[in-house]
Amino acid sequence: MSLAKETDNLVMILPLRGEFSLPDYFALLQADESVIKSKHDGCSLLENGHSTIVFSENTDDHGNIFIFNGVDNGRILLKPKIHVENIEDYNSTLIFAEKDNVVCFFMARLEYVIENIFYYTTYSELFQRKVRSHKRIALPGQAKVCTKDGRTLLCEIVDFSPTGISLKSCNNDFSIGEMLLLEVEIPDCGVCETTINISRLEACGSHDAIYGARLNLTKEQEKKSEQLYLCKKAVQIQNLPKNSAVRIHDLRWRD
Repeated sequence: MSLAKETDNLVMILPLRGEFSLPDYFALLQADESVIKSKHDGCSLLENGHSTIVFSENTDDHGNIFIFNGVDNGRILLKPKIHVENIEDYNSTLIFAEKDNVVCFFMARLEYVIENIFYYTTYSELFQRKVRSHKRIALPGQAKVCTKDGRTLLCEIVDFSPTGISLKSCNNDFSIGEMLLLEVEIPDCGVCETTINISRLEACGSHDAIYGARLNLTKEQEKKSEQLYLCKKAVQIQNLPKNSAVRIHDLRWRD
């Protein structure tokens, strides 16, 4: 799948469909206790040009990108980013969109297609849940941390996201608000180097502590951090057992 910017995180959040039929996959997503059902207002969440992920009835379809093209007499207009071979597969669809860290999903029925624009009538109910823009991922390994007074420490990484990191070190190594220089290398993905500010400290045993820190990123560093995150996340997902409950109920969807 060729990703658009607004679908990057959504692809990483959604559980893999596996061999589920569309109704079964829909039921799986609704089963999460964080999901809220409401009247359909999906149109108000989308803007022209916004990307959505659409699942067809074909069990081999693991999601394709359609572009939102507005509303016509209550119908949602979607244009596939790539050519659709079998339009009949998309007679009944499950549509996902994300905006402001809220994932919305709903079923829709295809009415007709004109000039490659798919006209959908939506079902009356919309389901939604809040998600983190980027969930922390476990990242075994060490990070090099340099302090202003010239000390260099190797800290154990607890977890990582494009905006924050948790480190395990001795309980007197750092203090709240302290600025540090951080270097993290993710094997097969790359290196991230930036300054951080310690924002949280939690005792861990008698001698250690878990330090939560915010990454201070330039625009270029932000892009690099997100690339490393997506790379590592993809590796973790690929390494999950295939065709198992663990793979379907993985960290993509559940907090």
